[in-house]
Amino acid sequence: MSSSQYETAMSDFTVHVFVNSSGEAIVSPPYVVAKKNKEIDIVNLTGEDIHVFYPANIFDDGSGGKAGKHSKAVSVKDTKKVHNTTDRGAYRYSVFCFKTGTLAKGNSDPEFIIE
Repeated sequence: MSSSQYETAMSDFTVHVFVNSSGEAIVSPPYVVAKKNKEIDIVNLTGEDIHVFYPANIFDDGSGGKAGKHSKAVSVKDTKKVHNTTDRGAYRYSVFCFKTGTLAKGNSDPEFIIE
């Protein structure tokens, strides 16, 4: 897929996960401010799988419905599109990076802020 094709397929917001030159897993931006019913792309640039853990009932990840009562984990090889279906609030999430064996960092724990 060419870069121009990828750009047209992008969601409303994008989060990148990568390993910096110091070998640390990073989430950028460290927080996303989005309106309800917007799509967010989680883009994995680490070269190995990542797992994204987020609170229940904030996203429809295309697996047939929202996560239930418990936190949900999704595996991301390249890009995962999730659809925000929750109410206003700030929702912390975690990203486990297999390349480093650590949780990715933002300024602190990364957050999705829904307005």
